Amino acid sequence: MTVNLLYYLLTILVVSLGIALLGNYIIQIFFENYNIGAVDSFIEMRTRLFFFNAIIIFILQIWFTSLFGNILISSLITLLLSILFGFANGQKVLFRSEPLFPSDLLMINDLPFMINSLEESSVKLLIWLGIISLLFFTVVFIGLKKWKKKHPTKFKGSKRGVRLFLFVISSICLVQLMSFHNPGNFFKEKFVEVGHAEWQTHSQIYNARRNGPIAAFLYTLSGDVVAKPEDYSQEYIKRIVDKYNKKADEKNSTRSEVLDDVNIVYVMNESFSDPMKINGLEVESDPIPFTRSIIENYSGGSSLSQGYGGGTANIEFEALTGLSLEPMMPGMTTPYTQLASKMKEIPTMLSFLPEDSYEKTAIHPHHTQMYRRTEVYKNMGFGEFLYNETMNNTEKIENNPFISDSAAYQEVIEQMEKTDKKDFIHLVTMQNHGPYSDFYSESKINISGDANLEEVSGYIQGLTHSDRALEEWLVKLDQSEEKVVVLFWGDHLPSSYGDNIMKENSLVTKYETPLFIYSNYNNEQKELGLISPIYFMNEIFDATNSKITGYHALLDTLQENLPAFEKGIYIDGDGNKVVQKRAELPAETQEILYEYEAIMYDMTSGINYSKKLGFY
Repeated sequence: MTVNLLYYLLTILVVSLGIALLGNYIIQIFFENYNIGAVDSFIEMRTRLFFFNAIIIFILQIWFTSLFGNILISSLITLLLSILFGFANGQKVLFRSEPLFPSDLLMINDLPFMINSLEESSVKLLIWLGIISLLFFTVVFIGLKKWKKKHPTKFKGSKRGVRLFLFVISSICLVQLMSFHNPGNFFKEKFVEVGHAEWQTHSQIYNARRNGPIAAFLYTLSGDVVAKPEDYSQEYIKRIVDKYNKKADEKNSTRSEVLDDVNIVYVMNESFSDPMKINGLEVESDPIPFTRSIIENYSGGSSLSQGYGGGTANIEFEALTGLSLEPMMPGMTTPYTQLASKMKEIPTMLSFLPEDSYEKTAIHPHHTQMYRRTEVYKNMGFGEFLYNETMNNTEKIENNPFISDSAAYQEVIEQMEKTDKKDFIHLVTMQNHGPYSDFYSESKINISGDANLEEVSGYIQGLTHSDRALEEWLVKLDQSEEKVVVLFWGDHLPSSYGDNIMKENSLVTKYETPLFIYSNYNNEQKELGLISPIYFMNEIFDATNSKITGYHALLDTLQENLPAFEKGIYIDGDGNKVVQKRAELPAETQEILYEYEAIMYDMTSGINYSKKLGFY
């Protein structure tokens, strides 16, 4: 019996190791976009890391086997999960240039929408892989069942003991993996000590390429929102608060306005960018001439997006809160989904608008599941959230499945007309969401370049519709008797240009989108330059000559020294020099950034001394 038990245990371990290696190889193939040579090169150069990634699958396989008591069922589940993880990871790398994050799993409710965004060939591949896996394991299962009838097991009780032992050991390992960021974590230490893993907090795609997709996934498991400053204390936060409250008082001495008589509209336009700035793409005529004229004749510039090809909610989070994702821990990848319950404690643009003066409305012409927007908007203080099922205006253009910009703008006008108070309206459009190939019957602008021209052509045709809709809307706002200020920006570039074209462009170009502030009562011009969305609040206060808080004085000081920054991109205010590491910034800028990070920690993970001290 002892020999049989050892044979049983050895069978589980050997089969599980084989499944783990196969599963990890499948994940690597998807990650490398089916380039087997690149996968083999990774295994050859980083054999230990490949094995370490496989060990994670091995632990999961052992856990499934101990739970179900059937190694075939557990192997099927593990392989199917590997295929799904690998496919999703590969698609995200392809379209967003970043690997899969744990927070992405929170968007499982929006799976149909995400599948519709995939190419048909990719979906067919995923289905065929699933069918082949099921057929293979069905044949093996039937064969094994016949074999067991001829060779009945005589030690079932002892097998349960082995399963219990494996369940306990694998569960302990899984708990350790879930706390990957905790100090002294066994797996994280071994990845470095034995596997020679190297981590970059600002680049998860680097972590995936250097250490493997599974290792990168573990590295982004949630921990603290922001790393705790070494000198964090009430006294330290008070010094920061006092310093910037004093700066706010100095600035407010020259400002007479309290923000209570101006309608404010934020427009974050989906995938709105400037294709004329893209090297390697020839565009016959300007698709956004009106937008360009507004940028030139009003306060205009560019926004440095946090994402490429996606990440809308992260840019939205930065614009509404003034909190950058740059100081956040690697595990904090989507604040909307991960911090939804904390939004009541985080100061936002809405926090600084008098309750008795403003109606606060969010409009997103799509469904409500994505990014937990219903919960987030409510916790932020929006009184109403209008979406595709509650909007009055839902017109679309030709074959485009998304509500048009023109309809969304009309919804804004109707909302402003029906409210007695002033309005703060935050509009997130959907018209220019991809893919774009079959949206419009024809493109009126000729393009050329090493890209999917059908896809890019559809995208650019959408931009022309957006530009015209914007012009018609602003003409209507000009006729309004109420004061209106519009802050407009594109959330990110589309992923349609492809790697070949993007390689011809600078790192900044990949994340730069149009930005302007328009007013129907004040034609004052300001060169905004290239700025981060965290500064948008300050720009509104400047445009309306409104008083600010110490928090905004901190943002104002940071903007002077660091006008635009995200993980791996820092635009130094002194000469607009671009660097990729904090350490390359001037000492004064690093100090201000450290104070900003300390305030972020205080409000998201700490005691929130700053709120109690009246910083907001």
